[in-house]
Amino acid sequence: MVGQLGGRDTLAPDTPAAAETRRFAMLAAFGTALAAALALGTGVVTPPRGGVLCTSGCVPYPYTDVASVIASDSVWIYPAIVMALGFVALTAALREIFPASGRLASLLALVLAAMAAALLVGDYAVHLMVVEPSIANGEGSLVAAFSMKSHTTEYWP
Repeated sequence: MVGQLGGRDTLAPDTPAAAETRRFAMLAAFGTALAAALALGTGVVTPPRGGVLCTSGCVPYPYTDVASVIASDSVWIYPAIVMALGFVALTAALREIFPASGRLASLLALVLAAMAAALLVGDYAVHLMVVEPSIANGEGSLVAAFSMKSHTTEYWP
C-alpha cells in the first residue's frame, strides 16, 4: 500500500484504496469550492437592508422593522455551512493522501479545520434557530448579544 514517490512515503497510485481516497478528495474539493462560490455570490448579490452600506429600501434606525427582510439577508449562511463541513471532509481526505512523514502536521490541520467548522456551524445555527425567530417575533433587543449583526451596519440600536 505504501510506495515511494520522490523519496517520500505516500499512498501508491495504483491501489483501489488510493484511487477511492483521491476521488473522494476531488469531490470534497469541488463541493467545497461550489459551496464557497454560492455563499460568496449570494452574499454579494444580497444588499444590506439597513445601516451605512444600505443604498435603497433601507430599514431606518433603530431597525425595529427588520422582520420582513431577515430571511433574505441570511440566505448565504446555508451554503457557508456546507462549505465549512466540506472543508473538514477535504482535510480528512488529504490527510490520507499526505506522506507518512507529515502525518502530524496533517492531523493538526484536520483538528483545526474541525474546530473552525464547529465554531462556524454553531454560530450560524444560533443565528438561524435563535436570532431570526426572535426578530420575527419582535424580540430583537433580547437577542442582540447572539447576533452576527453589528450595531454600526445592521439591525441593532
